[in-house]
Amino acid sequence: MITAMKTLEKHNIRTKKQIVSLYINQYSEKNIKKYINEIICDYRKNAKNCKNISTQEALTFIELYGTPDGYVLSEELKKEINNRKLKV
Repeated sequence: MITAMKTLEKHNIRTKKQIVSLYINQYSEKNIKKYINEIICDYRKNAKNCKNISTQEALTFIELYGTPDGYVLSEELKKEINNRKLKV
């Protein structure tokens, strides 16, 4: 049986909670939060206990940890990953 892949759009990744729900099958919740918090610190030096993430932070997470299982990147996200200067 072939399962259809979902398309990951930019609007699917605005909060840490959304990142956790996308990657929970691949990593533990604790590790996902640790990874995204490290990325946030790279972009925002004084960020503490933030819930929202920027598009650039989400793209960096995807670039470092891959596309979530069961998803393919939208064309828009592919272009943004290729065109932005990500801290990876």
